Amino acid sequence: MKRTLLIRNKGDILVAVLALISAFIVFYNSGLQYSFKVLLMFYTICILALYGIFLSKDQSSFSLNKTFNLFYFFFFGLAPAVQFKFENSFFNAPKFNETDYLKGGAILLIILILYTILYKYSYTFFLKKMRKPFEIEHKKEQLWWYYVAAIGALVLTLLIVKFNFEVLILRPPAHFLKLNTNFGLVGYSLLLIVRAIPIIILLRYLLIGGSNWKHIVFLGLIALLTAFPLSLSRGIAAAYYIPFIVFLNPIKKSKYYYASCYFLGVFLIFPLLNFFRNTNNHLSLGVAAFKTGHFDAFQNFLLIINEEIITGGRQLIGALLFFVQDSVWYTKPLGTGTLLAKELNFNHINVAMPFFGEGYANFGYFGIALFLMLIVILNAYLDTSFHNRNRSIFIKIGYLFLLGFEFYLLRGDLSSSVKKATSFLIALILVHFYIKIMKKLTVLILPKFQNEKETN
Repeated sequence: MKRTLLIRNKGDILVAVLALISAFIVFYNSGLQYSFKVLLMFYTICILALYGIFLSKDQSSFSLNKTFNLFYFFFFGLAPAVQFKFENSFFNAPKFNETDYLKGGAILLIILILYTILYKYSYTFFLKKMRKPFEIEHKKEQLWWYYVAAIGALVLTLLIVKFNFEVLILRPPAHFLKLNTNFGLVGYSLLLIVRAIPIIILLRYLLIGGSNWKHIVFLGLIALLTAFPLSLSRGIAAAYYIPFIVFLNPIKKSKYYYASCYFLGVFLIFPLLNFFRNTNNHLSLGVAAFKTGHFDAFQNFLLIINEEIITGGRQLIGALLFFVQDSVWYTKPLGTGTLLAKELNFNHINVAMPFFGEGYANFGYFGIALFLMLIVILNAYLDTSFHNRNRSIFIKIGYLFLLGFEFYLLRGDLSSSVKKATSFLIALILVHFYIKIMKKLTVLILPKFQNEKETN
């Protein structure tokens, strides 16, 4: 009992410290303009997000709910407060006035309040419906199966990129890989799938209880060579590598370390990734990062609403049918961020559109409500399911991938998110069936081999 109270007190202290730091960032008069009403709105979002991360119904050490609230804290709490004070706008977009900020903040606060309430009741509902945990028997898997798949994926990756090692280390310019891979667009599509396979193989090894550091290092090196963090977008790098963070003992045992890793990532690691992948970029650490276009989620969300861009589901159809080429579908919808950028004559069109902005772009305010229900159900069901019953390795890997990927999904845009998620799912299915086939072949061939050996 004393230990539980001590842990709770530590958690309360951490939340109090973060709330004070947030208050300093939000309310410190360091910019060009100041409005207590506006800043209080975004500070309220920060506090409610901190509640969702540390004090809500979700008491797991890591969860999709925590990822959702972490995104909200940074992109819809701290970032717009800083951007308001410094009158920031990005890519030649129109600047907002105080009323705009109050409007956008109010909409986002209502969304977060509804999410918090709905998640709480959905979590309880799914928890009650959950059957008792059951044991899943994992048949023995041979290590050489893993090495064949991982090395094969690395070799195929090298073949697709024409053995251009530079693109495996540093992220190339936009559209470079589409134009400079073997097999054309088919090769580019294959690359999205193949690069995920060594990551999945290493995760699988850890999930079946693999603890031999020699194999972890070797499989990890293959994964790094195939999908090096600096060669990936920040969102995909997070989706690929955050799953490995949760295997560290401190993360497993405490609900505070997972969130702490995100704080470190947003303030330090993501800016460093952006700096090293492009030497023309400036290094923006800490609060300075919020004044850059990487934190344009609030701006794009509010612009799509102010401009009343509603397509009646056309953007959703375009995202789901991402695999249909432009040469076949001449009127294929642009990504929602690109659509906004062209509509408002941005000087840069490769911009993101946050998840709830996608909802509005499809069906207006009803779309925001619809997308809110989808993310609540997804998070509540998967969180209760993963943490309260035994699941197959297939489901576990998918969930661990979503921990980082939800950050990418929430920032947008939807078309890119669906494409990347589908690629990972295909890679996961391929590995799953590869292991099943190897098990069946072992059952069929090994006894015959042993019988022949005994006969000789």
